[in-house]
Amino acid sequence: MIRKMSFALLPLAALAACTESSNSADEVDLANPAAVFCVQSNGAYEIREDPEGNQYGVCIVDEGEFDAWELYRKAQDAGAT
Repeated sequence: MIRKMSFALLPLAALAACTESSNSADEVDLANPAAVFCVQSNGAYEIREDPEGNQYGVCIVDEGEFDAWELYRKAQDAGAT
C-alpha cells in the first residue's frame, strides 16, 4: 500500500520541482531609497538615459533638477532622513 502511494506521488513531486519559482530576480519589489526620498520631499522622480544608454534618476524639486542619489546622500550626511 505504501509502495503504491509512493509511486503515485512521485510524478507529482517531479512536476512540483519543475514549477517556476516566485523569487525571480525580475520580481524583486525593493524601492530605490533615492527615489523614495525624492517623492517624500515633494519632488518628482524621473529615470533618464544618457547618450551611452546608462540610466540615472533625477529628482525635480522647486530648486531645480538634481541627481537623485547625490541629493539623497547629501540629506543622509546632513541627517535629514
